[in-house]
Amino acid sequence: MSKTKQKRQKYNDDVLQELKKKYDVTRNYIILSIRGERNGTLSIQIQEDYRKLNAASKKAINQKISEL
Repeated sequence: MSKTKQKRQKYNDDVLQELKKKYDVTRNYIILSIRGERNGTLSIQIQEDYRKLNAASKKAINQKISEL
């Protein structure tokens, strides 16, 4: 009996909090939308916004690191 080993996905909590405020939905709904387990126009918009905000966050962090 072998167990499946799946890597646990880590999400940017700051981005999740902002999306939660913007769309007035639960954190769980946002995570399921990002994973693609929810369908609909709101879920698609949440996916796009998460990807944009997460990319901007990573870019800002990398920029600050390069300044050091």
